[in-house]
This record gives sequence, C-alpha cells and structure tokens, in this order.
Amino acid sequence: MLKELIYATILNINNNLTRLESYIVRSRGSQPIKICMIYSIFFITAYLLLYIILNYALQLVLKKKINKQTLQKKSFILIALSSVTIFSIVFLIKDPELANRFQHAIAGGFLAMLISYLAFKDSQVEINKLQIILLSALVVTFLGVLNEILEFIIQINTNLVFADNLNDTWLDLTSNFFGIMLGSIFALLDNKIKK
Repeated sequence: MLKELIYATILNINNNLTRLESYIVRSRGSQPIKICMIYSIFFITAYLLLYIILNYALQLVLKKKINKQTLQKKSFILIALSSVTIFSIVFLIKDPELANRFQHAIAGGFLAMLISYLAFKDSQVEINKLQIILLSALVVTFLGVLNEILEFIIQINTNLVFADNLNDTWLDLTSNFFGIMLGSIFALLDNKIKK
C-alpha cells in the first residue's frame, strides 16, 4: 500500500514537472517574464510553507504561542523581486551550462538561503543569528540534495534528461554550496536580528 502511494506520488510529481519543464522549454526564448513569475510564485510559496511549518513546529517543541502577526510584507517583496531578477539574468545567459551554474548558485543556494533565513527570522524564534544561519544552511542543503534525487528518479522513469553525466549533479551541489555561503554572508550582515 505504502509503496503504491509513494509510486503514485512520484508519478504525480513527475507529470507536473514534465508539464512545467515542457512549458519552460517551449517558452524559454519567447516568454521569460511568465517563467520568472512562475518561479517567483514558487519561491514565495516556499517561504510561506517554511514559515508555517516553523511556526507549528516551534509551538510543538517550545510549547509557546507564536505571534501570528510576524509575517513580513517586505519579505514577500524581497523574495518576489529577487526571484524575478535572478531568473531574468538566467534567461539572458546564452551558455546553458553557465546559466545552470548561475541558477543553482544564486537561486538554488543564495535565494533559497535567503528564504529560509527570512522564514526563521520572521517567525521570531528565540535563537541567535548563527543558529538561524546554520539551520537555514541545513534546510537549503537538504532541499538541494532532495532536488537532485528527484531529478534522478524522474530521469530514470521518463524521457526527461536533467543530467548527461554524474558531474552535472556534483556541479549543481557545489554551485548550491557557494550560493549558501553567499547567503550566509548576507545573513551575517543583517543587523536587524540579535547576535
């Protein structure tokens, strides 16, 4: 039963990703603004989900009520503008390999780190900045590895090719790492949170 449920879930994810991937490929040259908006909505949704999960997890672990009014409009605006800017730059890069590296470093690393950092910060959990940065880095690393595993599962079960060889996976993870480091520097420079 569980095996069938997992397989059905993977197929559902695969079908949705296939539709999104074919839409992106078809419209890469003609409709970059729509693609940028899709990614922007995706990253804002990721922020909201992480924020909600953090609030409920913290309520369970800390047995404290979390102030629901901590969701920040400026976080939404920052994430939306950053994602549109980043993916606009990705569309401007002519070399697909360089575009992929930039996308993984800046979107998969830096922007994901920023989103995780903002979700922790906005939830007003009582931990210091270094702890927020380390937890954010763990969340982003987990998501990067999960992304590569999902790409592998989808690639072996469909005709979609995400990586021609194993080096692409390692380069993706390395690019994510450098983006996480860049995001960590940004978080360290944020003075609006206690040290």
